[in-house]
Amino acid sequence: MLAARGSHDCVTGAMGGCITSKLGDVTREVNAWCAYFDSLDGADIPFLVKEAPAKWKCDFSFVMAAVLCDPCSLGNASPSLQNNRQIALAAVRRQGTSLRCMNESMKRDREIVMAAVKQDGAALQFVHERFKADRTVVLAAIRQCPLAFRFASNNLKLDHQIALTAVRRDGALVRCVDDALKRDRVICYAAVLQNATSIRYIDRHFRGDREIMLAALRDDTCFTLADVSASLQCDRDFVLQAVKRNARQLRYATDKFQADECMVAAAVSQDGGVLHHASEECQADPQIVEQAT
Repeated sequence: MLAARGSHDCVTGAMGGCITSKLGDVTREVNAWCAYFDSLDGADIPFLVKEAPAKWKCDFSFVMAAVLCDPCSLGNASPSLQNNRQIALAAVRRQGTSLRCMNESMKRDREIVMAAVKQDGAALQFVHERFKADRTVVLAAIRQCPLAFRFASNNLKLDHQIALTAVRRDGALVRCVDDALKRDRVICYAAVLQNATSIRYIDRHFRGDREIMLAALRDDTCFTLADVSASLQCDRDFVLQAVKRNARQLRYATDKFQADECMVAAAVSQDGGVLHHASEECQADPQIVEQAT
C-alpha cells in the first residue's frame, strides 16, 4: 500500500509479479490475486484498483479478487466489469449496500437484489422501485434489518404482515406505520413488547389495555402508572402486576396503593430503594423494612 501511494510504477511492478497467466484456470487466478491482496495487511484495496493499469481494471480475475477482499473496489474497475453480473453478485454477497454503485440492470436483477438485502437489509433503498413493492424482497430486507421498512413502497407499508414483521424486530418502527396500523392491537402490542418506549407512538385508546400497558410499564423512563387510564390506576391487581415487573412504578401509584402493605412489599423485595415512595406507615413497618434491606 505504501508503494502504491508512493509510486505508480511500484504498484504496476508488484501487481505484475502476481500475474498467473500460465495457470489458465480462472479460479486459481482469483485465488492468487486474493492471496496477494491478503498479504498487503491493511491495504486500501479500492485504491490499488484505482491506481492499477487499465488492463488490470479490465481483468476479470484481478477485479473479482479485489471485490472479494473489499466490495468497494468494484467502483474503480472498468465499466465492462462493473456491469459483470458474476462480479456484482460477489460484491453484494459481501456488502449488500454496494448495490448503490451498480447500474440499473443490476438493481433490476432479482437474484442480485435478494442477495443484497439478505446481506444488508438497508440495501433495499437502492433496488429498483418494483422490488420495493415486492413482498418477498421487502420481508427478506426487514428480517435482516428492520429499518428497511422505511424503504418499502407505500402500499407495503400498509401491509399488516410487513408492519408486524418490522415492529417485532424494532418496536420503535411503529412510528413509521400508517395511522390505521397504530390503532391495530396486534401491531401495537408487538411493538411495545419489543420496545416499551414505542408506547409514545401508538393510539392513546390503548392506555386502558392491560397487556399493552403492563408491557409499557417495564420502562419507567418514558411511561408510568400515572399515564395509564384512570380505571387501570384504580385496579389493584393491575398495579400489583406493574410494580412486580418494575418496582419503581410504586412512585407513581395512588396514595391508596402506596399504603398497601402487599403492594409495597412486592416492590421493595425487588428494589429496596423504592421504600421512600411508600406511605409513612409502610416505611415504619419492620417486616417491610427487613425486605427492603
